[in-house]
Amino acid sequence: MFLKNFTTAVGYFLAVPIFLLLLAACGSGGSSDPFAKCRYAKPVAIFSDSLSAVKQHQFELRENTGYEKVFFESGMELELFQSGCDNIKQEFRFSFPIKHQQDEPQFWIEQAIGLLNYMGNLSEKQKPFLMWSNMIRQQQQQMDIGEAFELEPGVFAKVDRILSDNNTMILLELSTR
Repeated sequence: MFLKNFTTAVGYFLAVPIFLLLLAACGSGGSSDPFAKCRYAKPVAIFSDSLSAVKQHQFELRENTGYEKVFFESGMELELFQSGCDNIKQEFRFSFPIKHQQDEPQFWIEQAIGLLNYMGNLSEKQKPFLMWSNMIRQQQQQMDIGEAFELEPGVFAKVDRILSDNNTMILLELSTR
């Protein structure tokens, strides 16, 4: 059921370029387009300056990886790396100018769920993040920090964190294999 929903969502995102927009390390023989033989097209920006919660936005294609940097009005920063050819990976790096001492893994997974909810409510185009949030929430008790967890066959999520004296970073990776 989840895989069917996921496949439908991926199809939607390819039709309306927004979510699992990829690119990759798949050579294309004589073609100058590195994505010519890939299942997924090259990535496009997920966010934009037109979103009221976005203070500043930048997107660029770096060889076989899409790079997006977003500064939110709340002070949160997001770096997003999109890569893949026939299997895709999105790595979200959320930075906050605060220090957290929390060490409980479920706390950080809950924070990642909250971030997906936040992004999913920015606009209609970001609603698919709510699907990821629900998938992770349904299985969060079995998840652990720093380990990829199979949400459904071939669909993975990984949550991690990096703590420093004046900054907190939450890492969220969504991928297919």
